[in-house]
Amino acid sequence: MLQLTPIELESLLIESYAKISAKNAAKLAQLPLLNQNSQIIASALSNHKHLQFYDDPTAVEIALDTIDLPKIYSGVDEREKSNDGLGYEDHLVLETLRYFKEDFFRWINKPECPNCRSDGDNMESLGAGRPTTPGPHLIGVIEQYRCRDCSREVSFPRMNNPVSLLETRRGRCGEWVNCFMLVLKAVLGTDLKLRYIWNYEDHVWCEYYSRALQKWIHLDPCENSWNEPSLYCNNWGKKMSWVIGVGDDLIVDLSSKYVTSPEKCIAKSLVADERQIKNALRRINAKLAHKLWTEIKSDSKSESECLKRFYDTYLLRNGREQALLRSATATKDAGASATDAAVKGRQSGSSEWTASRGEDGSS
Repeated sequence: MLQLTPIELESLLIESYAKISAKNAAKLAQLPLLNQNSQIIASALSNHKHLQFYDDPTAVEIALDTIDLPKIYSGVDEREKSNDGLGYEDHLVLETLRYFKEDFFRWINKPECPNCRSDGDNMESLGAGRPTTPGPHLIGVIEQYRCRDCSREVSFPRMNNPVSLLETRRGRCGEWVNCFMLVLKAVLGTDLKLRYIWNYEDHVWCEYYSRALQKWIHLDPCENSWNEPSLYCNNWGKKMSWVIGVGDDLIVDLSSKYVTSPEKCIAKSLVADERQIKNALRRINAKLAHKLWTEIKSDSKSESECLKRFYDTYLLRNGREQALLRSATATKDAGASATDAAVKGRQSGSSEWTASRGEDGSS
């Protein structure tokens, strides 16, 4: 009887697991998608489609021409002197995060009046509407304001095209995250694993996969926040239900990671049927996995190489995350965060606005 070495046995088990996983994904991928009219699923699919902007070569080139790369790299050099256990990629992410918040993008509560040049405090809202067509800027909503001093009416279009945002460099959390993800891809390269994080209670942020730490790391450019998943519930006092992470090859329910306080937990069942959402995501992810498997097959020299790549680049990473999400530590930082906030409450946005959203840390 042929005896296998431990390494050979491990390789055989990996290939077997990868083959079964790919086969199951192919079967499930043939089934129609479910619950596409659900706000959670519709948002997930829309956000997934939007990810293509961050890999567009032209968009990446424009981003590189717009940002101050030497300034970012000089900051990384300083960070590299510390012995914090992070990799160069992590330091580059941290410095890009700082640069984006402090030097590049600007928060807008209300637009300033072109006549009075006020910062927006003198603007009253006239409501908002949708454009007849999104246009090249991908405008979703146009907010209307009137200056109390000179009666000038001002429009504030909420743009979704990250390239357009490189020019305006202003907005609220949606614009911040959208533009930041393009900038981060430009700085670190399009092979960086990024995902868009959507919360049902009206906030968005993002994550990147740290190869040094071997896990997904929370990023909120509005707050210059790194690896602080408890920021929203424990610091802001925000009540949340569903949190969905949207990556290029996986859409995952991250509610257990970010809803870190029982007192701030809104029952997910009050928003949507949990079983239906789970089944819908399962079918979506099967299609994404099958697409990835097909791409790997077309670019691999042998079946063994193909299976190994599928395991290393997809199954292993996702398996580790699922283990974290199931564990009690999923709702806590593994160690001291680089951006632990001494100040309570949301820092971006006016005090009146954050209080109205229950994000000022008072509750």
